[in-house]
Amino acid sequence: MAPALLKGVVKKTGLSCHTYDFNAEIIKFLHDNHADIMPKVTRWFEYEENDDCKEVRQVITEIVKYITVRIMEHNPKWVSLRLLCHTSKKLNVQLCRYIKKNYEVQIVIGGNAVFTDPKSPRPYAKILKKAKLIDHYIVGDGEEPLYNLLSGSLDGVNEESFQILDDLAKQPYSDYNDYNWNLYEIKRLPMYASRGCVRRCTFCDVYKLWKKFKLRYAEDVFKEMLYQIDKTGITNFYFRDSLINGSITEFRKLLKLMAEYNRTAKKRIQWTSFFIFRPQDQMPEEDWKLTAESGATILRVGIESFVQSIRYHMRKKFTNKDIDFGLQMAKKYKVGLEFLMIIGYVNETQQDFEESLKWLEEHKEYAGFPLVNLSIGGTLTVTDLTDLYQQAQDYDVTIGNKIHLWENKSINLTYETRELRKEIFFNRAQELGYKLNVDEKPTM
Repeated sequence: MAPALLKGVVKKTGLSCHTYDFNAEIIKFLHDNHADIMPKVTRWFEYEENDDCKEVRQVITEIVKYITVRIMEHNPKWVSLRLLCHTSKKLNVQLCRYIKKNYEVQIVIGGNAVFTDPKSPRPYAKILKKAKLIDHYIVGDGEEPLYNLLSGSLDGVNEESFQILDDLAKQPYSDYNDYNWNLYEIKRLPMYASRGCVRRCTFCDVYKLWKKFKLRYAEDVFKEMLYQIDKTGITNFYFRDSLINGSITEFRKLLKLMAEYNRTAKKRIQWTSFFIFRPQDQMPEEDWKLTAESGATILRVGIESFVQSIRYHMRKKFTNKDIDFGLQMAKKYKVGLEFLMIIGYVNETQQDFEESLKWLEEHKEYAGFPLVNLSIGGTLTVTDLTDLYQQAQDYDVTIGNKIHLWENKSINLTYETRELRKEIFFNRAQELGYKLNVDEKPTM
């Protein structure tokens, strides 16, 4: 979403702009040219492996040159690179080095990967700026700092503090004119209705970045949806919010606007988003009915654990009863659910793990639909901005030299134990008929 979002800002300055989604382009490039070595290249990105593999190094060099050619065919004065997460960092260094060596152009970087704990001994963006691989960096919401930079001001630029927009409604709409929609199996427009999160989960850094949950009003969000439908013809939306129903009042208003549109539209709105389960008294059955009428296809819910006490430890304050109600309503109104799971949270005992397996057995009637997917990432990672990292001793966590190699020695919760539990959980869920999405597990 970021390039399209920022293109609207650039146009506001009067400058011309071209955007790429290089995530999608790199995937296609690898499929077309290096499908045989793609798994190794993937591990280079995700787990910092295979640096000593000659083939991988050659492919990375090809990717850098490919991206550079695509960028420079527009003869830009500025290059803005958005780093989605920590897996973007290694390629970005090589890309910036290659561009700076061969072209006179100013580079500005931003995105989640740029923000570093101020106490970090290796502040990523500062190091790159000192090495003259970049000219500027923006931490946090980039709309206003980028506008300032292109207008001749450094207000909000090259600052450690996380920049936050005061008013989300004052920004230009995203511009997707440059996007090659043939790159996507599902043609779906990213949108946002909020930034930040109402939760304060121990394993997450979102609330450390956005100190307050920020909303766009439902009318403003829907107005942009109509604008994007008119511009692209696409009526399928993917809300990139941490959670779409952080404010139940605005969520309900947005549902009503979409549902009303769908009653007469030739091509109905469909949408998916991250979502939190709320108690029945906060989101009663009529809201679920309205959710279906609004075009919801899949709601991605961060369940993380089927053990209620573990979720409370995470500060995810919803009960097993709330989960059951959500499943019942989703089934009744034909709304798909994807559960995001963490196998091996910091206080998960063997008994807790067995309780999770029991939950699978007791709820197998929901396997396939409405529970269309159990998404099991790698076991829990502990990153530097989270409470689990910054207060590790309080959580009995011993930090390892990689983000997935932490331990809780008091309950013998090692990386090997977590990986074994993940495998057992996966096999049991599969036997019971659940559909699964499992990230490739890291190796030591």
